[in-house]
Amino acid sequence: MRVKTLIASSSALIAAVIFAVASGLPGLRVDRHLGPSERSDVVANVLFQRAKTGGLAWGFFLTKVAREKLGAVVTVTMPVATINNKAINPPYSPHTRSSGYNFHSSLKFYNFVGSKTRHEIKTGDKLLLYWVIVGEKHEGAYRYVRCTIPKPGAH
Repeated sequence: MRVKTLIASSSALIAAVIFAVASGLPGLRVDRHLGPSERSDVVANVLFQRAKTGGLAWGFFLTKVAREKLGAVVTVTMPVATINNKAINPPYSPHTRSSGYNFHSSLKFYNFVGSKTRHEIKTGDKLLLYWVIVGEKHEGAYRYVRCTIPKPGAH
């Protein structure tokens, strides 16, 4: 129940969140807005790559600090994702894995929440991904990234 409560409250929290920074990869434009106590590498560094076929792959490893605080096993969920500030069905199902796991997925097609219409990401779209991480020590963390979708083939 504790995880469900955390996930439910994270949707409300997202409105007040200042967007964090993804790792600076060539071809990825990131909106850089950090709060006074936030650092981009406290929980995880998120890496992106856009395939020539148009899909956007992403992945992250939790930092040593996060692994120590959360424990050996974590559950990662994505309760919130948006394209151009409009909620989409999150493209990531819950994963319970070792805290050293490479949490990863990709996104090419999506549906807005409440719609059956399938859309494809395109260059210039603004993407927000928001993860909640809960560890076996009953500690929690979150990581969120807002980026502009680069041209296909960008690393």
